[in-house]
Amino acid sequence: MKILITGLTGFIGKNFNNYSNYKNNFLAISNKESINKNNQLKNVNYIDCDIENINNFADEIAKFNPDCVINFAWKGIPDYSEKISNDNVNMTLNFFDFLEKNTKIKKYINAGTCAEYFKPTGKISEDYLVSPESPFSEAKIILSDELKKRCERLEINYINLRLFYVFGLYQRNESLIPHLVNSYKKEIIPKISNPFSKLDFIYVEDVISAIDCCIKNDIPSGSYNVGRGKSITNFEIQKIISQKLNFSFEENLNNKENVGLDFFADINKINLYTGWSPKYEVHEGIQKILEESN
Repeated sequence: MKILITGLTGFIGKNFNNYSNYKNNFLAISNKESINKNNQLKNVNYIDCDIENINNFADEIAKFNPDCVINFAWKGIPDYSEKISNDNVNMTLNFFDFLEKNTKIKKYINAGTCAEYFKPTGKISEDYLVSPESPFSEAKIILSDELKKRCERLEINYINLRLFYVFGLYQRNESLIPHLVNSYKKEIIPKISNPFSKLDFIYVEDVISAIDCCIKNDIPSGSYNVGRGKSITNFEIQKIISQKLNFSFEENLNNKENVGLDFFADINKINLYTGWSPKYEVHEGIQKILEESN
């Protein structure tokens, strides 16, 4: 299986390079400057280009002759504005136009998001209402719908992975878990917003194993949830991190009346078609982050 991959220098992409069983089977679309900024990517197979100027590299990609495309690219994060979101939709659809003209791919795997679901609560299956609540979620929905139509027309297997709250090495420092870890390491006791929101946090190595299963298996086109299948409060995550870093934890640090969100992924569909299920509990994923970041 030969894989053409975008977004290799991002959070999920770098972990794909670390953990995937297919890490020696891909050709990345990424400019040299981005690759050189990431020491762990120096030996990867890549084309020095951006998606925007990929037409200049049609011969090289045709020679590689990919079977599958994995699209992790989403430029501008953490800018989730309407302009940036729309720019990403146009960029990705132009990239797909290129693929249609220059490749014979049989599978397209897209990095979707649980933000596609409208006001989720409780156990969320893939049949739950999909509707935008922000420019970012609207862009992700529009993009997935259009990619699905194009793939159907070309008889390409289209897999949209709705990722829940992924955490792990290389995540942005502003995200919850890196923020808590860095604060405690500086001996600062952080106070977090929405401490009793319950969300489905999944360790990134489990996400990569789910992607590998979708590469390996012949599964129906459509959307698939990728989560741990359980929710955990931000408060509990803070407690885990504080204890692992040998800080006493103040149970009454936050107002427990402010409950907030509470939802998690129904992962029966991806388990049914691929046999995948997550391996790591949240505390185990956090322990791996602490070990790997030392």
